[in-house]
Amino acid sequence: MKRIGFFLVILMLSQAAASEPWVSFGAKAGLYTSNTTEIPTGWPQTSFKNGFAGGVYMDYAFNRYFSLQPEILYVMKGLDGGIERSSIVVDYSAHFDYIEIPLLAKFTVAGKSHFSPYFFAGPGVGINLAADVDIESGDESSGESRIGSSDWSGIMNKTEFTFSFGGGCRYAIGLGGITADARFDLGLSNVYSGGEVTTEIGGDRRTDIIQAGNSKNLGFALLVGYNF
Repeated sequence: MKRIGFFLVILMLSQAAASEPWVSFGAKAGLYTSNTTEIPTGWPQTSFKNGFAGGVYMDYAFNRYFSLQPEILYVMKGLDGGIERSSIVVDYSAHFDYIEIPLLAKFTVAGKSHFSPYFFAGPGVGINLAADVDIESGDESSGESRIGSSDWSGIMNKTEFTFSFGGGCRYAIGLGGITADARFDLGLSNVYSGGEVTTEIGGDRRTDIIQAGNSKNLGFALLVGYNF
């Protein structure tokens, strides 16, 4: 079986090398849902947060079946969480914005139909642009509430390494086509290193210590686009 697999890889690479490559470009955008793999200390639970992802890409096709697809995406990651102690309820909403540059190897199931399913996988690197947390604190006994924010930019790791995989479909229209795909993004490096953050809420300012161990981003995206 190993020999058969080896010869299949050699055959595919030789076909790719013998074919005339062509380049296409496109744009895509859609829903991005994310969380982290480890809960920050003091947060009893977190939930997935919905955001936006979108950007541009290039498809370098060696033949009808195999291509490399580098992308530049703006991705809104984060998480939602809350703490409830006695009558005090504190809700958190973390916003982590990234520029992501994945490099995907794509396999297309090419046929005579206008529909062309495809599958992809590959590594990527992300650059953190902003990190802040919106906070709302309420006292159920008095009915009072306060809102504020916390700046996490000082404890964020500026670079993130990821691995993405998924699949989708392209519908050919004229010289271009409409695309729709779903992907999973797995963080390979820690989201933040931990440390002090500045929090302002209801006019008060304090310093908090954030610890999250080996917390990594986890995301799922549904994107639609057009390429030409």
